[in-house]
Amino acid sequence: MKTKMKKILLLLCCALLLVSVSVGVTVAYLTSTSTEVKNTFTIGDVKIDLDEAAVEYNPTDNTYVDKGTRVQQNTYNILPGTVVYKDPTITVDMNSENCYVRALVTITYPKGTFEADWLSAPGNGWEISTTTTTETTDATTNEVTCTMVQEYRYKTVVGKNTASDTVLSPIFTTLTIPTTLTNTDIAKLKDFKIDVVGHAIQAGGFADANAAWTAFGTQNN
Repeated sequence: MKTKMKKILLLLCCALLLVSVSVGVTVAYLTSTSTEVKNTFTIGDVKIDLDEAAVEYNPTDNTYVDKGTRVQQNTYNILPGTVVYKDPTITVDMNSENCYVRALVTITYPKGTFEADWLSAPGNGWEISTTTTTETTDATTNEVTCTMVQEYRYKTVVGKNTASDTVLSPIFTTLTIPTTLTNTDIAKLKDFKIDVVGHAIQAGGFADANAAWTAFGTQNN
């Protein structure tokens, strides 16, 4: 009887041991390792250039005509009726990101000597967005100098071009001095200047051109 009981107790101990072992081996973590995800970032850029035709004077018809080369500056000797070929042109460099483009045309002249219609109409794709004029009076001579700033905007986004530069239409093409000006009027124009500056800003991230140029102004103040 005792022997039989010993066998039963031994079997029970073995069973308990097996249960204990079985519980131990079922505790495990589910694991897995993925392949590596690699991200490559390239830097975007926007770049433009501005130039105009080099010109030479033709006394036969009192005009300045295109010489066939490009420059950043010209000098003119104007007379009543002089017609100047002047074609400031912005080029968006190859691989520049989608961008908005504009030009600020600053005209400095003695008050009463210049009218905006001396310049030809905006070129294809361009429009005048704003025109502002300020006056400065010389404390010694009381002469008043006007500074007119016209903002020309290119109407559409200039898309990224991976094949070549994108040459936009000229902002305008001629400056015409009225035949009605007298020698006295012409003499007053000795300090007459037209300066053109081009701007470009990325189109991505902006709702429209107004938002982009507002940001540009804040950034460059």
